[in-house]
Amino acid sequence: ENPSKKRPELWKNNSWILYDDYTPSHRVRIVSKLKAKYAINTIDQQPYSPDLPPRDFFFFAKFK
Repeated sequence: ENPSKKRPELWKNNSWILYDDYTPSHRVRIVSKLKAKYAINTIDQQPYSPDLPPRDFFFFAKFK
């Protein structure tokens, strides 16, 4: 789904955050420049982290 249609109030005032999930090494420079140019807020994931990424914290909440 298109997030700008699902939550338009977040797009109007630019209060959204990009979860940057493992940008491939050959694209890091391009992505970094775009994030700086547009002042994009990001949540970075540590590479090879043994922990669950923040977006997966609630993935298993339904399983009991």
